[in-house]
Amino acid sequence: MASEQLSHSSEKKDEYYAALNEHVLEAAVASGGKRFLDVGCASGIMGQALKQRVAGAEVDGLEYSSKVAGKAREVLDTVVELDLNSESIPLKGPYDCVICGDILEHLVDPWDVLRQLTDRLAPGGTLVTSIPNIRH
Repeated sequence: MASEQLSHSSEKKDEYYAALNEHVLEAAVASGGKRFLDVGCASGIMGQALKQRVAGAEVDGLEYSSKVAGKAREVLDTVVELDLNSESIPLKGPYDCVICGDILEHLVDPWDVLRQLTDRLAPGGTLVTSIPNIRH
């Protein structure tokens, strides 16, 4: 059993999370915004859903992985590849809503990234975050 778990784990290592978090989507839609920044946008699933739900939505994304950033470019307005642990965010905004779906826990200094992101929020803008924990 333990060897099965190890091999299963190593197989999953090269896969990239590709599911839509409905709770995050609902919170982003509820923000009332039209300009969104999806941090850790992966293949653009969240942004694509926002464009379907919010008329006239503009969605930009930040992504670490070149492999999935290419897919995101097919559905988002702008996608920038960067390592948030060592590079500053080049997009200026302002954004009505910034989304950090299960990304902050991967960063060395999430507080620095959050400062950069809040600087890109429009007045009255919304920051939507999702941070997994051991029980959820």
